[in-house]
Amino acid sequence: MAANVFVNIERQVNGFEVWLKSLTDDYLKLASFQRLAVLFRLVELCSPSELYEYSNYVTDLLRRDFLSLLPAELVDRVLSYVDHKSLLCACCVSIAIYIIIITSCGAGHNKPLPPAANDSDLLTPLSYGR
Repeated sequence: MAANVFVNIERQVNGFEVWLKSLTDDYLKLASFQRLAVLFRLVELCSPSELYEYSNYVTDLLRRDFLSLLPAELVDRVLSYVDHKSLLCACCVSIAIYIIIITSCGAGHNKPLPPAANDSDLLTPLSYGR
């Protein structure tokens, strides 16, 4: 009897995996606006506990530090194209980014950060589009 229950559970798991693979394949064929519509509809159907788990999952994805995932040589190369003022502003984003920038600049692979001309230079917001 226990063997039959195990076989039945295994069939259900395998059936779900097949269904999920098919759903994933179909989802990837959709246009971007259609994908968003599917996501919005699924979120609307979620229970409060499912929404809580989903929000934690999405928050973790959005907080990913992509610089720390790159090899040090590539980080140095990327940072070599960033001007000093932007590097100083980026240092204020998080401790992790601050450490990456200071480590990269201090390793001799990148130009060193100059002392700020004055404190107002550090407090000026970035101007996008300039």
